[in-house]
Amino acid sequence: MPIFLDGHGVFAAIGAKPEAFPDIKADVLATAEKLLIKQIKRATTLDRLGVVFSAVGRDNAKNVLDAMKDTEVSALVKKLDKVRAPELDALTGRAHLVALGFGDVAPEAPKAKAKAPKAKKVQKSLLEATSAFAEAHVRAAPPAASEEKKAPAKSGSRRGQKS
Repeated sequence: MPIFLDGHGVFAAIGAKPEAFPDIKADVLATAEKLLIKQIKRATTLDRLGVVFSAVGRDNAKNVLDAMKDTEVSALVKKLDKVRAPELDALTGRAHLVALGFGDVAPEAPKAKAKAPKAKKVQKSLLEATSAFAEAHVRAAPPAASEEKKAPAKSGSRRGQKS
């Protein structure tokens, strides 16, 4: 028979009375870090990142970002601030994520690209289109029979012929 636990309730109890759980202190820290990294990596919007950061606090947010791999931090920065991402290294990327998550800075808006004017579409009537097609593909009359080229005769002697 499976047992169902309230995971949040268990973690709240461990957090409320850590002295009752001295033997699993290292496991709690490792699990908390793993879970926070997993949640932060799945933050697809600044709002979600902000909710997580405000729940754990600035110091814990900084510490968990320090525990993340450089590639994970870079990927998250690219996801949340595409314009500034190329100019940030891993260290400044971590500080930028903290600032983004707590609303200290906003992501830079992408620059609008100048669009080339669209060419005007010329709409031809069906009659004009078929006439133009017919004129372009008119076949020339077949050449007269007298103008056909004859195959050149082979030079040299033929067997069975007298010279």
